[in-house]
Amino acid sequence: DRDVTGVQTCALPISDPVLERAAARDRYRTGHAVLVLAGGTGVAQLCRREGAVVAPATSSVADLLEACAATHARHVTVLAEPSATTAAEVAAAQARGTGQDVVVVIAGSAVQVLAAVAVHDAARPAAEDRTAMTDAATATRHAELTTRDGLGGFVGILDGQVVVINCDLVAATRELVARLLAAGGELLTVLLGQDAPSGFAEALTEQLRAAHPRVETMVYAGDVPQRVLLVGVE
Repeated sequence: DRDVTGVQTCALPISDPVLERAAARDRYRTGHAVLVLAGGTGVAQLCRREGAVVAPATSSVADLLEACAATHARHVTVLAEPSATTAAEVAAAQARGTGQDVVVVIAGSAVQVLAAVAVHDAARPAAEDRTAMTDAATATRHAELTTRDGLGGFVGILDGQVVVINCDLVAATRELVARLLAAGGELLTVLLGQDAPSGFAEALTEQLRAAHPRVETMVYAGDVPQRVLLVGVE
């Protein structure tokens, strides 16, 4: 193009941060979404049932940023276990730069993630919903049962300490659950891991309900990697 003086001109796009932020906000039209970074196909399925979006716990920052954008939600809460914290925080910071409100809530275990997702209500204001999910996660006491070379049998870990060592899986689980319920509780959630034997869910459910008849007991196939099971008490 040429102006009135005959000098050739070039129309360059003008970058306006205010307009860019406004355009970004227009892309996020829904209210509040929950993105769970899950380890284990069973955990992922349970979270999806509650309306959460799920991404692998090993997702890269780029993948998490894409997952947040794909929700088209103005507000996104990312529920992440400690191993996924760094990537989640970096992705959240980058997402906020695009105009999307992304907050990371750290859960100590997959059972805390489930407790948080269970109280999610997209109809509530995002800040109120995040508070409810955070409270539900922190109110859930949790422990895990695993195997460790050199210790023998099944090893129960509570608050980072080994509290149970038993060669009998059911006995080890009952002892670990008893320790968790010593402080009280109304709902017991057990997520079976990849190291749990086939058919264990039915036997364990029967044993725990008989031992704690006043506690609502739920046992799920969580497929949690490198764990026999995870236990949560609310």
